[in-house]
This record gives sequence, structure tokens and C-alpha cells, in this order.
Amino acid sequence: MHKEKSVETVEVPSFIGQDKAGAKAGAKKAGITLDFSYAHSYRTGKEQVVSQKPEAGMHAIKGTPVTATLDDKDMASAIQTAEQKIGEANAALREVQSMGIDTSDLAQPMQTAQAKHDTAKTITDLTGPTDSSAYWSNTVINGCNAKK
Repeated sequence: MHKEKSVETVEVPSFIGQDKAGAKAGAKKAGITLDFSYAHSYRTGKEQVVSQKPEAGMHAIKGTPVTATLDDKDMASAIQTAEQKIGEANAALREVQSMGIDTSDLAQPMQTAQAKHDTAKTITDLTGPTDSSAYWSNTVINGCNAKK
């Protein structure tokens, strides 16, 4: 007679709010593995788990990976602020250009704002008081306002 091998399941614990090391340790203790993804491409080393699949309380086959998404809430906020500023700068440029006013002198600050955003490694790169994405976006906005 052939005996079926039973499948052992475990209850998935919550990893929300834990850093990567803490989540790994908790997963090992629970008998599961974690696959990590990042909410943003920016890495700060301060990321915490913000979501997981399957969710806490669900059952998973022992050894089956749980996907945990990591994010740094402060960095996410800085990204959002920088993107908002870039949007405002682009809107200001379009408005001034629609008036027939030359904005060629603002092309470089706008490119710098976007480049700072795209290559940011820290919150200061995005929203710092000088030489950040938000700083250069504000330079464009102020330049547009001066041209009106």
C-alpha cells in the first residue's frame, strides 16, 4: 500500500514593521523563507516591511517563500515631495511658455532637478535645502514666476 506524504503547513506571522534582518529571523523561526522586494529603487538601509503575501494569519506550506515588500517611509515621503516639486516646475514652465516667454535659461535647472531625483541616494538628495531635486525645481518655479 502506498502512503501519501503529508504536507506540513505553518501559520504565517506578521512581518509588518520589521527590518530585513528581523523579518528573516522571524521567518526562519516560523519555518518559512522570505523573498524580498522593494517598493522603491532607492536603498537607505532603513527599510521596513510594509506589506507581505500571504498575509499574517494565513497558512503556507512549510518552506514556501513569503514575499515581503520593504520600504523606508521617510524616503518614500521625500520621493513624493520631490516628484510633486518636479511636477510643479513643469507646470510653471508650460504656463510661462504658453505666454510666449522664452524659458531656455531654465532648461538646465529643470534637467538638474530631474537628474537629482533619478540618482538620489539619500533624502537630502531629494529634498535638501541646496543642490537637491526640490531645490532645483524651486529654482525653476521661481524663475518662471520672475518671468511673468
